[in-house]
Amino acid sequence: MIRILRLDKKVLSPKAQSYVAHAQLWREEVHKALGQEIGSLMPLVDVDPEYVSFLTPLEGSISEVRQEQLSPQLFELCEGRRKALLFFLNGQQKLQNPELEAERSEVAMLFARSSRLYLMDGINPVLLPCLTEEELKSAAPPPQSVKKSGCLLPLLLPLLLLLALLGLVWYFLLRPWPMEGTLQERFEDLYKTYFREDTSAQEAELEKIRSLALSLIARQEAEKARLEEERLAQEQAKKDEDARKLEEALKAQEEAEKAKQEAEQARLDAEKARLEALEGQKKAQEEALKLKGEQQKLLEQQKQQQSVKSAPAAKSDGGKSLPKCTTLKQQGKLPKMVVAFDGSESMLARDVSTFGGRASRLDVATQAANNMVKTIDKNVQIGLVEINGCSTAKNRGFFSGTQRSQLMGTIKGINPRRYDGKTPLVDGLNKLASMVDGVNAEAVGVLISDGEDTCTFTQNIDICSLARKIHAQKPKLKIHTILIGRNASKAACVARITGGRVFSPQNASQINAQLQEAGAEFKQVCKDD
Repeated sequence: MIRILRLDKKVLSPKAQSYVAHAQLWREEVHKALGQEIGSLMPLVDVDPEYVSFLTPLEGSISEVRQEQLSPQLFELCEGRRKALLFFLNGQQKLQNPELEAERSEVAMLFARSSRLYLMDGINPVLLPCLTEEELKSAAPPPQSVKKSGCLLPLLLPLLLLLALLGLVWYFLLRPWPMEGTLQERFEDLYKTYFREDTSAQEAELEKIRSLALSLIARQEAEKARLEEERLAQEQAKKDEDARKLEEALKAQEEAEKAKQEAEQARLDAEKARLEALEGQKKAQEEALKLKGEQQKLLEQQKQQQSVKSAPAAKSDGGKSLPKCTTLKQQGKLPKMVVAFDGSESMLARDVSTFGGRASRLDVATQAANNMVKTIDKNVQIGLVEINGCSTAKNRGFFSGTQRSQLMGTIKGINPRRYDGKTPLVDGLNKLASMVDGVNAEAVGVLISDGEDTCTFTQNIDICSLARKIHAQKPKLKIHTILIGRNASKAACVARITGGRVFSPQNASQINAQLQEAGAEFKQVCKDD
């Protein structure tokens, strides 16, 4: 489905808004009454609380044109379909849905006065009835292909030519009538003069022409059959040649692979012989160092026993002592987390496996992100970057421990259709890095995305080079990547370069579990006094 135009609902006239509410019903009426060819002139409509999107199932590139710019053939095609549609809307034929009768004339007026014409692949017209109130008042009916002339000269010239022709016919053929004989006698004389009563010669000539035509047709059919046989023979020869080349290439590849394996085996054999030679040398050294090693091991055990006796009891977190929260706050070293959430249109794809079937990437990622937010230490501020709509990502700010509900509501409210649906991934990473210290204080970023940058001015920027720049400027910032979809793997280098982890979940359960794992280090960052 291709989106042609997206408008703010407020700019549409009340009549256009009324049509938009029943656009699907009108399209079904026209399809049933006039067929798919005329029905394709009407767009599909997708309505949300603020915007109206006009769509078409036709394939190809889109171009907006004015009717006066069309070629005569395209103008005749577009006007023919519009006239057929208007004839149906203005006619007396009953609609299958009686509820549409009340707005039938208004819909006819919208399509009659609309000048928003789009061509799909330059040949299939789509007409958008999306006039504003001012356009509806000022719009005129579409221009006609034939204009009436106010001059009488085009009517007089054929009449004068007809009179002159009649005069020539009388002078050369009918004269001296009416002075001698009757008009019938004159025509009989003409017939005898110019037409032979014996038609056998004419019939013979016609038969000769007919035979020649049949002969030509037979020759053409034979030539066509010969050309078809040659074409099939050439195609078969090409297929045979391609098969032969493919077979030769596969054979050469097998031989090269075999030679490579033999060389690798020879290298392994040589390496094995070298290692065996070194093993004898090392054995003597190991014997000499064995006694020394045992002595050092004993000394290390004694040191470990002494350190265990002097060390404080192990913490519940595996031996790592947590700093006090007040100390980190005073030093400005409380760690921060930023979630960069991809809210582009591709996240609406319903290809994520769940226990109940399939769900959209957006719904599953939203639920998993909110589950992760619930587990993060209340002392950690969580920032949010919405990667949605060119040319910049949206910085939604930081949310404190007491604002977790607002943060989860903001994540849940991400709508790919609010903007143009593209992915400003480069700007999203820059905004994530700009929101944290990353030099004096630890910071963690979590990138949730299903693709690559699709904005015009940033789509050719190397995402890995950007990650290296961020890591050089903020070495204490590490970014985990949750990669959803087939094209998301290009962003894996962001995690590898910054010291984060790469997660590539295959279903809803893995997305939820791996997001929990990405935020695990922030479940408790300090202890209260």
